Amino acid sequence: MWSIKQIQFFLINLTFIFIGLLMGCSKSPTNQGVNPTAYVNFQLNLSEPQYNKLLYPNNYVYVEGQGNKGVIVTNYNSQYYAIERQCPYQPSNTCSKVEVQPGSFNIRCGQTSTSGVFTKCCDSKYFLDGSLLQGPSVYSLTKYNVTFTNNTIYVSN
Repeated sequence: MWSIKQIQFFLINLTFIFIGLLMGCSKSPTNQGVNPTAYVNFQLNLSEPQYNKLLYPNNYVYVEGQGNKGVIVTNYNSQYYAIERQCPYQPSNTCSKVEVQPGSFNIRCGQTSTSGVFTKCCDSKYFLDGSLLQGPSVYSLTKYNVTFTNNTIYVSN
């Protein structure tokens, strides 16, 4: 038979083990994740009319069919960036696609319909270089490698 002290010792240890298991198995409240790696390899000739606005600071173009949900190429403070359009906050949500906010130099999470109505996905905002401006995300947007040579921007992973 067990003594009262042995039973108390057993119950106290069992309580600590149970609390430890509960804490270790909790889910992240934000469900954030890193974007899955997508193959990216394209070039933009800035002599072409649809891309020549990138010659000037604080401009951007969308490149569809690259990355997970497309890529934004920006000229931010006279430096080129290629940024994944998939928001890292709950990236599996279908709405987690970012766009440049009209009239500002910010990128926001959500989409504008063809009728011009913006529907937000989360309240995350980013600078034109992809760095985080405000959450709920705690991650910056995924950036791809950019090289500028002979009036052409080369983007790859």
